[in-house]
Amino acid sequence: MQISDIQKSLRCTLVVRRPDTEELYVNWDMRISTLLHEATKIQQLGFEVPYMTQLLLNKAPLLLKKRDMVKHLLNEHERVLLKVHKGLSPLLVPHVTKLKEALDPLLSTLTWSSIQAHSFFDQGFAAINTFEVLIDRVNDIFHHRMEGVLTAMIGVRLYVLPQTTPWTLELFVHNTWSTCCQAAQELNSRSRVVEDAVLELIELVLAGVEGELQGQNILSFLAMDDLDDGGDLDDSRS
Repeated sequence: MQISDIQKSLRCTLVVRRPDTEELYVNWDMRISTLLHEATKIQQLGFEVPYMTQLLLNKAPLLLKKRDMVKHLLNEHERVLLKVHKGLSPLLVPHVTKLKEALDPLLSTLTWSSIQAHSFFDQGFAAINTFEVLIDRVNDIFHHRMEGVLTAMIGVRLYVLPQTTPWTLELFVHNTWSTCCQAAQELNSRSRVVEDAVLELIELVLAGVEGELQGQNILSFLAMDDLDDGGDLDDSRS
């Protein structure tokens, strides 16, 4: 195992994207873990390790912490995206795009030897938290004030039938008319609840991307189908 290969790995970005699935995964070279383990065992036996290996050992706690933070960040990113209801995904395209852009430095500029990576994690988790708060509110409106109310509307009866003795035609018409009038009032009331919920949901979604939507029509998003610098570890810095 060449230490130069390890140095190259430390200059790689923290995250890469699989070209076939678009899945994000931690770009951690397992040879780093192997080298750290072997070097630690050698030192425990009382032998010295090369200077560059010792330098890597000194930075091991930070490197391993950085690796764990990247894993946690990607897990949280995947978790909150799974909370997006499929029927609402076109409406949330701007927010999903905004979240992906917030994580772009992981794939472009931040490397394992970048000294500013840890400060980025706070920004990344903040972006995920903001997105999750939005999704929770959107889901609450959708499930309880839209989907739930619409489900209840399905059960509204528009007619009644006699339980024991037969009705005359006039009585049947009268009872049906009375039932339909009551049903119309109930459906109208529930429709207003759904309408208010839809308007509130759209307002909530627009509030978070006001700047991005200037000069654009919200219908363009409703029509969419899917969501779809650092220092190196080298001798000169020792």
